[in-house]
Order: sequence, then C-alpha cells, then structure tokens
Amino acid sequence: MRTEGEKRYALLQAARDSDYVKKVYGGYFNVFVASFGEEGERWNLFRVVEGEFPSMNELHNYDGFVVSGSPYDAYGEDFGFLSFAFVCKLWMPCKRRCSVFALVTR
Repeated sequence: MRTEGEKRYALLQAARDSDYVKKVYGGYFNVFVASFGEEGERWNLFRVVEGEFPSMNELHNYDGFVVSGSPYDAYGEDFGFLSFAFVCKLWMPCKRRCSVFALVTR
C-alpha cells in the first residue's frame, strides 16, 4: 500500500550481483538506493536479468524506473535479454516519467 506523498521507484537490475558487490555492499540494489534514493521513498527490486518484472497492472504505482547497466550484448540472442528489450518497448507508451541509466533499444 502506498502512503500519500510517498514516491515509489523500481530498480530493473539487468546484471547479476558479483561476489564483490554482494560482500561489500549487499548487492547492486543497495548501491543504487544509497546513490539515488531519498528519505521517504520506497524502492523495489526486479531482477530482469533473471526474468523478474513488475506486472503491467503495477506500472501505474511507480513514479519512475531505474535500469541498471548490463554486461550483455545488445545485439545478442540471449532469451533473458530479448525478453527485457521486449518489455521495455511495451512500457515506452506508459505515461510515467522514467529515470534510466541504460535503455535498451533494439
């Protein structure tokens, strides 16, 4: 449930946490929230690299989306990456403002 005035963001993580990042920071999610999050915001993590996405019915609940960088080839045929690219295209018409580090266009 969302409280009035609360901003809600989602990190769409397109890379797996390295052992180093897990050990030092507890994962990339913590790095992004510490870098860009502000008091009173709510952040959710979706590991798109593992096929985890917010549902289309949830998109309106978010004020913005942050897409992490990815080590995967934008022109490759990796199924997970192709799924991510497809979902990004579906979301483009959404009327939400999106903060994006690396947006996949194919």
